[in-house]
Amino acid sequence: MTAAQRYRWLGLLAAGALVASACSSGSTAPTVVLTPEQVFTLQTACFDAGLFYDTSGRCYSDAALTTPAAAPTASQPSTTAAPGTPTKPSAPTTAGNTPTPPAQGSNSTVATTQPPASQTLEPTASPFYGDVFLASGFAPDPYDLPMIDTGGSIDVLAELSTTAVGQCAGFAGSAPDYIVTFSDANGGYNGTSSIPFDIFFQADNLGDDTTLVVSDPQSDWYCNDDWDPGSTNPLISFPNPYYGSYSIWVGTYTPGISIPGTLWLTESGYIPAN
Repeated sequence: MTAAQRYRWLGLLAAGALVASACSSGSTAPTVVLTPEQVFTLQTACFDAGLFYDTSGRCYSDAALTTPAAAPTASQPSTTAAPGTPTKPSAPTTAGNTPTPPAQGSNSTVATTQPPASQTLEPTASPFYGDVFLASGFAPDPYDLPMIDTGGSIDVLAELSTTAVGQCAGFAGSAPDYIVTFSDANGGYNGTSSIPFDIFFQADNLGDDTTLVVSDPQSDWYCNDDWDPGSTNPLISFPNPYYGSYSIWVGTYTPGISIPGTLWLTESGYIPAN
């Protein structure tokens, strides 16, 4: 038996098996419906033998055919075939099952073009550590926010020398470390508080020098380096704080150098330890 005959019998047997399966179900007039996968398998077998395929599941030859058509390649997709030329089928696909590229951060690699890092302080950017919501009278007081990474590559003095209140120094990242949203005791954001609201940072290691930058709900900028001549820890105090969002950065004196410590928020007048 030739290869062509074997593939022809393969198609006939496959179709016969489908008919037998349909008859065994009790149907008096069975209708054979080939799945896309079955059609693909039979079409491929016919093509590989240089034969044609018909919808009944048969492979057959053409006396006029001398050279089977070459299978299409990825760089040369198949078009409508000329009469009398068998073409290799494409694998079946299922609508709605198009694969989705893996999310960033997964173990799969996705080639993307990242936008250049911003070289300015962005108060509304997504904060590095996250958002914090506090209402006046919060507990515990002082409220602590641990930080492992501080600093960045943006020169705070060059950025804010003409716009900020206080002593600006050090280097910080573009996005805030934290955004603290401060409300009145009932959760409202209108007006100001009569209770001072203080923000300070204390380094884990005594003598590590850090700086502090805050953009308040009115988009005004405030800086501090050393809250006291004998201290290397910064503090910014708001005597009558606006309710709303405070974007906070902790800076360091060397770009790219991080100083771990704790950011503290208080309405009770706490200050950093020297």
